[in-house]
Amino acid sequence: MNNFDYDEGFLMDRVLVCGYCGGVNVGDEAIVSTLANFLSDQFGYRVIILSGDPDLSRHYIGGQFDYVQSFYPRKAGSQPSFLALVQAVKSCKAVFFAGGGLIQDVHSTSLLEHVTLVSELAHSFGMPVFSLGIGAGPIHTTKGKALGKRFLSVNSCIYLRDEYSASYLRALYDDFDYGFFKVQFDTITLLGPQDRDLNSNKLIGICFREWKGFNREWLLSICEKLVDDGFKLVFMAYEKGDTEIYFFLRERLGEAIIVSDESTLEKSLNTIAKLDALLSMRLHANILAMLHSIPFVALSYDEKLRSVLGQFGFGDRVLSLGCDEDQVLDLLKHKGELPKDALFKLKLDQAAVVYGLVGNMDLYSSSGSIIRHAWVFLSWWCHIYAIPAIRKFSLRFLSRFSMFIPEGVKRDLKRRLGIKW
Repeated sequence: MNNFDYDEGFLMDRVLVCGYCGGVNVGDEAIVSTLANFLSDQFGYRVIILSGDPDLSRHYIGGQFDYVQSFYPRKAGSQPSFLALVQAVKSCKAVFFAGGGLIQDVHSTSLLEHVTLVSELAHSFGMPVFSLGIGAGPIHTTKGKALGKRFLSVNSCIYLRDEYSASYLRALYDDFDYGFFKVQFDTITLLGPQDRDLNSNKLIGICFREWKGFNREWLLSICEKLVDDGFKLVFMAYEKGDTEIYFFLRERLGEAIIVSDESTLEKSLNTIAKLDALLSMRLHANILAMLHSIPFVALSYDEKLRSVLGQFGFGDRVLSLGCDEDQVLDLLKHKGELPKDALFKLKLDQAAVVYGLVGNMDLYSSSGSIIRHAWVFLSWWCHIYAIPAIRKFSLRFLSRFSMFIPEGVKRDLKRRLGIKW
């Protein structure tokens, strides 16, 4: 449910923060929360957060912000309002994408549609669109490639989170102007250095997800060796599906492993702070460990871990998923942490980027275009409402008369509407 009410008096002090928010993913909620708090604390902005599940995000991030429901990720059974989304965007001074792997279509093109919709609406109103800590790739489909280019073309400035993402986009769009691309850090570094529990709790964090190449028995063997060495284990489920791995480990390890409470950002940070070390496939769990000066071993299932963590000087803490178990255990014993002043410099560098964008916001603004706004509004309205309605009508009624419809017409309808006769 939205808790946003339009008020002309607040027109120039609102900003909208967007990402993969409301999808039950701790890392993505954390980066949206970090940027929203920074914009609110440092500049006094009234922040609107776009979320697929506003109630979930409000609980995780906090009730100090306004929330508007997005079309992706969408809570089952919910009915987002396109007009409410347009109204929220229109009321803002700028749109900020908080980061994460937004330019990819690994599972579907829905995420790219989501970010392109929001960015094109903002652009049609003449407001700046800023993307921070963005990851790119892979994009497999023609539709995904087209959406990615549309998203990039309406951004005022893009800060990618690693050089791999920049190289990927340059190779994918060889006819694109990359003058406004910059490579910086992941947005969550705005948190800066965090305090940790200096007392040894003999506690190892385990943060894993199901993925191609991941073997539960391999992880179980590592966990058994850690338990034999006297460690307790805490499983950190950063997505709902991760709990299946926890249940598997719990069945075999019993009370030697527990599951953490990741229901709010504060609780996620508290979990990390109590660890002696972390073993994780999750990028943001590893970065949070880094910010707490806690040793970690990152298990890489794609290029992003190696590339992003390599920027911080932790490329040697990244091992391939399924590598030799003793290699993992040996690396966990080595400290390998950044000093506090280096972590603080990461925050200052990232903060300088945001200060630069906010300070020059008027340079990125324009008067907008009524014609372009009308076109963007109508095209996305058709995409969200009209085309699905036509598709539903076609499947329900026209399939009865399929035998009377020429094959060429059916092929054209299938291509345009994605229907199967």
